[in-house]
Formats: sequence, structure tokens, C-alpha cells
Amino acid sequence: MLYEVVKLRFNSPLFIARGKPGDESSEEIIHSDTLKAAIFSAAVEAGFSVDKEQTENHCPFLDAFDVSSAFPFIGEEYFFPKPQIGLPDIADDTPSFNQHKEKKEIRYIGKSYFEKIIQGNQHQTIAKNHRLFQVSAGNTPTFTKYISEHPDALRCQFLMLEEQTMRVSVPRWYDSNTDATPFYAERLHFHPEAGLYFFISFRNTDTETRSIIRQSIELLGDSGMGADRSSGNGTFIPEWSQLELETPQQSSHRIMLSLYCPTEEEVVQFVSNNAISPAYSLIKRGGWIASAEDERAGSLRKRSVYMIEEGAVLPCENDGTYRGRLCNLRPSIGTEVGSVTHPVWRDGRAFSLPFHSPNIQP
Repeated sequence: MLYEVVKLRFNSPLFIARGKPGDESSEEIIHSDTLKAAIFSAAVEAGFSVDKEQTENHCPFLDAFDVSSAFPFIGEEYFFPKPQIGLPDIADDTPSFNQHKEKKEIRYIGKSYFEKIIQGNQHQTIAKNHRLFQVSAGNTPTFTKYISEHPDALRCQFLMLEEQTMRVSVPRWYDSNTDATPFYAERLHFHPEAGLYFFISFRNTDTETRSIIRQSIELLGDSGMGADRSSGNGTFIPEWSQLELETPQQSSHRIMLSLYCPTEEEVVQFVSNNAISPAYSLIKRGGWIASAEDERAGSLRKRSVYMIEEGAVLPCENDGTYRGRLCNLRPSIGTEVGSVTHPVWRDGRAFSLPFHSPNIQP
């Protein structure tokens, strides 16, 4: 099946905060709810009237398209989240090799392996040299320096490098009695041929809406994604492309390529049948508010919501799917530290693919 994808080729470091106090390490992917919120904000900043018809629980612009989370790619090799249902064995006869440990460390798998797994071929063996789950080469400023120090290194083995930089945390305006605190923040440098990509599908075929979305993504590339955009971080060049993916004709499950916040009816759907087991984990989503309405709103936190993570495998019939819901996380707080009157969106609608697992069929 042919899918539309957008490649993000970063020309500056990237820092996606995890949202946990004291944890200044960067996410390696951009979650789907962050991506949609960024596209929406870019459209508003560009002057498009995408927020005029929204209500407390509905946003026509966000209804018009779906995105996956943004995963790594290098060259023509696309990586997918590790299915939470498990992985095939890795071929390695090294005496010290620990199968369980190595499989646990894998975070992403290549397209060819992913296609086999979602079609039910879970008894294959992953070749040792094709694991490619190591996406970081440690605390090294640039690929140029790393490659010069390690001339025999395979350039395609590492997709991104981590750089630790010292920063200073300045107290927010209402907490002026607190001293500034130094801390280390992590930035990601991508291989020259690598970056992140995401799937996109349009529910609204209106050409004007598609044009607005494309222009918003281009503007987002100029302004940057993630934190420290004022320092030039997170800028990228978007590249629209198509990806041919072999999916199973018959499926017993769906695998999530995005974050997913199910409706109550959908929760009942995938937990009511004990014969078909779901495999998923939860992630807490929240963070600080960014609002053009009131600059002081940046001192406010969104309400939090738990979502199902990427790679979740949920039981579903052949023609079925999971939609999910749009969450308004606007807090209720007084105007003494800023106020927000517009909705604060976290989009938990699913982008999923069919997944066939004969081992856990009823």
C-alpha cells in the first residue's frame, strides 16, 4: 500500500523535552500530539483562520488530517517502533550474547523486518549486522568529529548523536526569589543523510486545506521544532514523499504508529475479549502552554492525560480501526499568573496499520 510521508531533514540540533522535572534529555522521536499541535500553532502564526470555528471539544482543522509520530530514517531506510508484542530472535553465536537484553534495547526496526512482523512472520531471525537499533554514539558534538576520530566506523550505524550543553534555568516571573540554576541539556545532531519522518493522511480532500497544512509545515521548518528555537534549534527542510509498505490482507490487530487516547467505547472494544490480548504501555502527556493570547500563559501547565504509546498492538477485526479522541487540556486557573480562553489541544487520534498475529488469535 502507498502512504504519504514527510521527511524532516534537520539543519540544526533538536531538543524535544520529555516534560519530566530534572530530566533534560531529549526525546529521540516527535510524538504525534506534539507534531499536530506544532502544525496548528504554525498555521495560526501564519494568519490562517484555522481556529475560528473551533469549540471546546472540536477543531475542524485538526479533524482534516491525521499524522503518525515522527520516527528515524537514514537514506532510503525507514525505521518503525518496536511492536510491543515482541520481536524475533537475533542471530548471534557470541558466547557473551544475551538475547533478552539485546532485544530489550532495540527501540526501532527497519522497514523490511517491520513488514514481515506485521504480516505474522514472527519466527524469522534478525541478522546480527542488520539490527541497527543503536541510534546514538554518545556525547559527541558532531558527526564530523566522531567520524574523524573513528575512521573505521560505519556511517550508517548511527542515526543521531547526543550533545550535552550547559544551560541556566531562570526563574519564571512570578518566582523571582529563586536563584538561577545551571543544568545540562541534551541536543541531538542527525547524520547528514538522516532525520525524522512521519506519515500523513488527509480526511478532507479540499485542496485549500491541504495547501494550508503544507505551508504550515514549511513555516514550522523555518521556525523550528522543540525547545530552544530562539537559539536556532529544531529547524528543518520538509520533503514530501511516498512510501510503499506491504501490509497484511487479513489482520487480527492494529499496531499504533502514533500516540492514542481511546474513547470509552474503544477501551471496552479491546479489553472485553479475553481471547485476544492487547499489548500496550501508557505515557503521560502534558507540558507547558504556549499561547499568543497571553505571554504569561507560558507559566501555566496543561492538564495531563495518559495515552497509549507507539508500537501498541491492539485486537481489531479486518475492517475495524481505532479513532481515538481530541483532548482539551486547558487548565482552570486565575488570572494572577496569566489566563487562556482558547482550547489547549492534545490530539490522541490514532494512526495505525493492520497487524496479523496468528499466535494470539482466538
